[in-house]
Amino acid sequence: MNTRKFGASVCLATLFTAPAAFADVTAQEVWDNWKSQMAMYGTDMITFGAETMSGNTLTIESTTYDADQDGITIKAEMGPISLTENGDGTVSVMIPEQYQMSMGNSENFAENHGTISITVANFDMVASGTADAINYDVSADSYLLELVEAFDGGKPVPVEASLKLNGLSGVYSVLTGDLQTVGYDVSASSMDVYFDLNEEFEKMNVSGRTTGMSLASSMIVPTDFDQKSPETMFIDGAEMSFDYTAGPSTYIISVTDGSGTLNMASATESGHLSFGLDKDAMSFAALSTGLNFQAMGGQVPLPLDITAEEYGVSFEMPLAKTEEPAPFAAGITLTDLGLNDMLWMMADPQGILPHDPITFQVAVTGAAKLFFDVMDPKQAAALEQTDVPGELHALTLQNLKLAIAGAEITGTGDFTFDNTDLQTYDGFPRPEGSLSLVGKGINGLLDKVEQMGLPVGDQIMTARMMLGMFTQSTGDDQIETTIDMNAQGNVMLNGQRIK
Repeated sequence: MNTRKFGASVCLATLFTAPAAFADVTAQEVWDNWKSQMAMYGTDMITFGAETMSGNTLTIESTTYDADQDGITIKAEMGPISLTENGDGTVSVMIPEQYQMSMGNSENFAENHGTISITVANFDMVASGTADAINYDVSADSYLLELVEAFDGGKPVPVEASLKLNGLSGVYSVLTGDLQTVGYDVSASSMDVYFDLNEEFEKMNVSGRTTGMSLASSMIVPTDFDQKSPETMFIDGAEMSFDYTAGPSTYIISVTDGSGTLNMASATESGHLSFGLDKDAMSFAALSTGLNFQAMGGQVPLPLDITAEEYGVSFEMPLAKTEEPAPFAAGITLTDLGLNDMLWMMADPQGILPHDPITFQVAVTGAAKLFFDVMDPKQAAALEQTDVPGELHALTLQNLKLAIAGAEITGTGDFTFDNTDLQTYDGFPRPEGSLSLVGKGINGLLDKVEQMGLPVGDQIMTARMMLGMFTQSTGDDQIETTIDMNAQGNVMLNGQRIK
């Protein structure tokens, strides 16, 4: 599937499922601006009914969306839309309280499709600004997406589903010029989710709520965006970013199949998700705090009770060719992962190991030069054929921490790389810098593993020998090791040259 092309049609479709419209200082300018927005995604996908101006109100009889791309058909029809000039330079926009959207297989749509209804309660939108810079103050008591019907092979699927946003408010903005910028800064007091599948041999039920939600996002698209070549959008100046935060969330899940019923419950104290993409770089970050997860039944042999202070991943990477090295970063965090004793007993039935919370954290930063513009489709073939797409210039281990069963390893390091010297390390740029590692409680952990009576005596002996060869004792069950690499290509381990 051409995901970029299909993505454009879905983005346009979401305009029907978002409590927003377009506005300007006069009703007609509002409507002209709306149509120009739609035209960026394809004029053949959307048709408008009759436009009637009565007094200070412009009414559009209907709006119909019908897209058929890559074997997927999306259909939606919205009733009258009214745009009323308030006499103070602002325009009020009203949309129908309820309308529907369907999506399905293009070849046999009637037999394979789903339909959702969209219901908006007490929707209010007031637009202000100028033709080139429009701001919309938006609010609604609730915004409900509800599955009306679903068919698979001509048979109705016994499923119910809904998603309801409560207490919506925020600002939506459109800036028009050579580049068009669309931005959101919206919040919702809560989101309610419900899903129930009741087939003969498989049942699933999901219900839950997320509170304190907020979203700030921005999308920049060239005004002369070529619909037939969406792959050039970013190299032509498009940018996108979003930043989402949420407060406490609680969800309950039940799954029934041939093995029985699995019941799960999950709660988090907060969540954060961000993403950014343009022709030069891409970034992503996800972090949740206060996890509490339980599961029991089905194929799970014993009750699970898992907690975590926080867990998440992040990365930042360059996408464009640059004269100077560009920064990159990556990180994983899993802090204070707690497992219930019944789960520990699977690995430690005698209770010999400390059941302390587990922590794993790693964060690296660095700098690299790419030889290609990754987002440029004209360079895609050359990029695929090359073995080395760029140069590594710097790498820093900002943080390393692994704590488990009473033992802990921490570390930091910092290296630069000489790409003019590919001989010292057989084709790899020569590194210069140092790495330091500290271990605590490792020998104690090895002692406890021996007490468990596992058939790993040879492996433990080998581990102790390696620790003796490559580390030095600095305290009570504490060891350290330092690796230094210099400009002459020498490698020093704890002050002793090994290369």
